Amino acid sequence: MLKFDIEQNFEESYLLADDEHTSYKLYKCVDEDGDVYLVKLWEKIFDQSVEEIWLQEIRQLIFLKNSPNAEKYLLIIDDAKEYEDCFVTTYKIKIDEIDYETFYKKNTNWNSKGKLRDKELRFKIWGNLKNIAEGLNLLHENGFLHSSINTKSIIVNIDDEIPSDCKLTG
Repeated sequence: MLKFDIEQNFEESYLLADDEHTSYKLYKCVDEDGDVYLVKLWEKIFDQSVEEIWLQEIRQLIFLKNSPNAEKYLLIIDDAKEYEDCFVTTYKIKIDEIDYETFYKKNTNWNSKGKLRDKELRFKIWGNLKNIAEGLNLLHENGFLHSSINTKSIIVNIDDEIPSDCKLTG
């Protein structure tokens, strides 16, 4: 097995996307072909429970990947590998996709009272809520629960400075 090195694999095109979790780190990375990924990296520790949690998550994500319309409402697993020092799961995303919390920190007034009078914006908000509800429905239909729906677990597309195409992460 090779040691996984995010700096080597993605050269200078990576960014720590979320450092709040103690069990894993989440990076947004661009490979040499210009494809963008979220990379979830679980460091190996001597306790075997990390590997068991990682394997269970992979089984669930692969199961969900095969569900109809899953890619429309959920962030779908691209690949998973075990390395000498860590477990890695990758999710292919678009360049303009980020978690809602990061988006909101940069655009705190996107949903101000005046803007919410815009019919198109309200239509997008309701569409986003529908996507999240459909994602939850898909999870529930397959016997899964989402344990922590929050601003970090919702991925949004920000190509027009308004969040759209909301998807749930695992």
